[in-house]
Amino acid sequence: MSRAPLTVRVFVLCGWPLGWMLVAEGLAWRMWGGPARFGAPLLWAGLAWAAGLELGWPMLVTGFSLIAASFALLIGRRWGLIVGLVTATLAVGYAPAGTVLGLLCLIVLLLPPTRAHLRPQPRLP
Repeated sequence: MSRAPLTVRVFVLCGWPLGWMLVAEGLAWRMWGGPARFGAPLLWAGLAWAAGLELGWPMLVTGFSLIAASFALLIGRRWGLIVGLVTATLAVGYAPAGTVLGLLCLIVLLLPPTRAHLRPQPRLP
């Protein structure tokens, strides 16, 4: 297995803390019905809360998906790029940490060394 480029390592360095903050926030919403106060609620989570929808599960899924995307990118899986782009985009609304880390994640995911590290997907017969 080849060593991951700097862009992937920066994504892991930013994605893991952001993912775990989202997981903690989602658990707080599930267990206590309120935020853990790591940051402002996600924009989309605030809209969901205003509409009376559940907040804990979307934040848990977003956080764990960001962590999973980090592992996938480390081993060169293309789906990690797609999941990373989607979840980092969603996390940008989680101010202030999510905005900074989410934008940094998006930037490094879109750089050429990240794409060059990914293995081509095998074709099905």
